[in-house]
Amino acid sequence: MVSGSMHIQFGGEITRIGESGFAMPEAQAEFHGPDLPYDLQMTVAVVHGQPVCTELTAARRDDGPPVTRRGLNALPLDRLVRWVAAQAAMKVTHGLGTVAYEGPGGDVRSVLAELTPRRGRHSDPAAREDLTRKVVTAYRELLASGVRQPKPAIARELSISPSYVGALLAEARQQGLLGAAIPGRAGESRSRLTR
Repeated sequence: MVSGSMHIQFGGEITRIGESGFAMPEAQAEFHGPDLPYDLQMTVAVVHGQPVCTELTAARRDDGPPVTRRGLNALPLDRLVRWVAAQAAMKVTHGLGTVAYEGPGGDVRSVLAELTPRRGRHSDPAAREDLTRKVVTAYRELLASGVRQPKPAIARELSISPSYVGALLAEARQQGLLGAAIPGRAGESRSRLTR
């Protein structure tokens, strides 16, 4: 992770993080250290069930490089967001739906592992099947709501590439989860739907 100092302050309502056993409030974090080219302040909140950076401020250090687009693109923001989420995560009591802050203590890595999105690679068949079903559901919902090009919207929503969405839709068609493609436009032919 990043060496140096980190400070987190909590505020706002507590929101559940996806299907995990965690929830978190909005958190403001500051990062200062030699592993980062800038001093950073970020706000992390749960949006659509995922912890995301909703605000980022990068300040140039006296002896540091200027803040540039290339420098910002090189920052490990995904890891920093998950780190903040792991620090701010609260356990959800399943039966009661209540939350209690236990803090990760020395077990930040296990919380990070649970909060790290499972991308559905071939090496993780259960995650891939789950992701394929989510893509099919989102595809149908977007088409029903009149969206003409659903793949980019699904890619943004699930933080995966549009080409990966296309590959998952092709697999879904082969598995019979989605009807045959309609040439020249998004959609499915209901006449060939097998499942």
